[in-house]
Amino acid sequence: MQIGEKLTPQQISEFLKRIEEISFTAGSKAELYNRVQQVLVAQECAGQSKGDRGRIRAYVEKVTSLSVAQSARLIRPWSCPTPDEPEGERC
Repeated sequence: MQIGEKLTPQQISEFLKRIEEISFTAGSKAELYNRVQQVLVAQECAGQSKGDRGRIRAYVEKVTSLSVAQSARLIRPWSCPTPDEPEGERC
């Protein structure tokens, strides 16, 4: 499994069930943000249901070791397109 690889909601759920702890080391904030962006784009975050977005958020937290608050801050712009942007434009 690669960061940014397109996964089904079932694959994400299975990953979260089976993985106890995983560590990820980013060289810089820019690299970390880039990895999060890769996941969100690959998973087409804006077009997902609320439950699937929750799974994607949990997956991001697992593979990046970000806290709930940190992951929510990074994901929010990708989950809710602004009114002047067509839905899914960012993902």
